[in-house]
Amino acid sequence: MRQASAEVGFEASDAALRDALDRLAEPGCGALSLPFLAPAEIAPLLAEARALPYRRARAVVGEGERAVAQDFDLTERVPAAGAIAGLARALERRLLRLQGPWLEPDFTLNDLIAQRYPAGSRGITPHRDHLRYRSLVVLTTLVGAARLFLCADRAGSAPQEVDIAPGRLVLMRAPGYAGQPDRPFHLLTAVASERISLGLRHDTRPA
Repeated sequence: MRQASAEVGFEASDAALRDALDRLAEPGCGALSLPFLAPAEIAPLLAEARALPYRRARAVVGEGERAVAQDFDLTERVPAAGAIAGLARALERRLLRLQGPWLEPDFTLNDLIAQRYPAGSRGITPHRDHLRYRSLVVLTTLVGAARLFLCADRAGSAPQEVDIAPGRLVLMRAPGYAGQPDRPFHLLTAVASERISLGLRHDTRPA
């Protein structure tokens, strides 16, 4: 039986994480996923996430051709001393320790959000993350089944599925990743069972 590491994400070695970051820098690769969290690591994260105070997301953000439909609950009220914040700090340490050419010098995972999609949710229509998020967007599913697609535009053209099974780590490009301006369109649909996920980002807004 494998002994638990002091670091989260012991299903992914540094070599596997470095390889994923290198692949993400290749042209045409907007996002990818890799095994990261073991079931024993998911349990405390999920327990904390279930207890958070959620609010309903706005049904539609943006207007006209830029309108994005949303069907989920969310919260940014993540305890600084909890398991989710601990995950962000541990992952940030691992990413910075690799010292690759991918991330901007001031990179930190300072924006933490949990999202809850009920079974049958319509998810979220094609969109891009806000320009204030830089270098890398990190997503992980703690529980539930849904489908995440990268796409070419707001119409959802040329969809490419990214594996978001619970415990997998999704790495998505944001402006500045490997010196590139990419900000891929993506959508989430087909929520077959309640899904709870975490989003970890570098937010450049003043504190």
